[in-house]
Amino acid sequence: MRSPLVVLAGLAGTMFSRPSQPHSGSKAQPLPTPRPRMRDWRTSTELPDDEAIPAFRAIKTTGVREALQFLNLDAGALEVTLRGYAPGKRATLEVRSGGYRIAVKAYNEPPDDEAQLYTALAGGSGGVRVPRLIGYDRALSVLALEWLEGATLQALIKQGQGRRAGELAAMWPRLVAALDVRFGTHHGVNELTAKTHKYADRMGAADASLGTTASGIVRRLESTQPAEGPTRLVHGSLYDRHMLDMGTGPGLIDWDCFGQGAAELDAAVFLSVIWRSGLRHERRDSSRQAAVAFHECTAGLLDEDALAWHRAATMLRLAHKKVRQRDDDALVSARSLVEEAARLAAAAG
Repeated sequence: MRSPLVVLAGLAGTMFSRPSQPHSGSKAQPLPTPRPRMRDWRTSTELPDDEAIPAFRAIKTTGVREALQFLNLDAGALEVTLRGYAPGKRATLEVRSGGYRIAVKAYNEPPDDEAQLYTALAGGSGGVRVPRLIGYDRALSVLALEWLEGATLQALIKQGQGRRAGELAAMWPRLVAALDVRFGTHHGVNELTAKTHKYADRMGAADASLGTTASGIVRRLESTQPAEGPTRLVHGSLYDRHMLDMGTGPGLIDWDCFGQGAAELDAAVFLSVIWRSGLRHERRDSSRQAAVAFHECTAGLLDEDALAWHRAATMLRLAHKKVRQRDDDALVSARSLVEEAARLAAAAG
């Protein structure tokens, strides 16, 4: 969703401790100048009618405070912003109450593994910050997380600070090898190859020539699969918008797709996303600077053939997402992504 949705709720609720108390590092950010008063969720029709997400049903029925009692929100003005939404799957809300700012993530089913992950990472380490878990309501499939403040790496690249973005992103693959987190979905090459078949089929349904090219790339990827080595924690969607510049290092948010996989997977996602960003002329130089800095800072950590393979698979994924937009400009971008996937697949193995 490109334009955040802002509403106000005014119900009182008492339960558990204030959200900033579990850890001294998990205090929410101070509020800026108060914003104009908006409608209460209870009378608003703007909250998506999504029966698959239990928290939405509860909020529409009783209001934010009553539905999310475990947050023990202040009795004063309450501001809620819908920051992200995948219909039928999940949503991210920014909740501001008094001097607190919290990220609330609502799902269609209990995110037990993600709650466990935030607990295991305990705010991050090695200069990489991860939100702390403030609370978890399993019945509503809702997580409450510390709000991390900072410009996204996507914003840095737009501003011409590509090298800074690349250096910050490179801190994650350097750190993760030392983390002992051994649970989560397996993101192996067989699973990824199966997904590329789906991407090619769906692209072919939208554009026959594009599908033919993508299918050829998939066959190449099948024949050059990198060996499955030791797996480690992977973020799974290391987009430039999921990493923040927090001054002393990066913050890493939105762990919905985390799991176990090769180090090259996360690196491939970041490099592919900033390559896509570079398709826009005004970001080309900055995106290239980010890629160069990332490669320099991860020298010796990654297998180049495996990285090319994972990047080719990721390019097909990004192209598939473009095709789903169903417009001519998106199709042009998809072709560029598939062409790059072909180049990378040829370099793999």
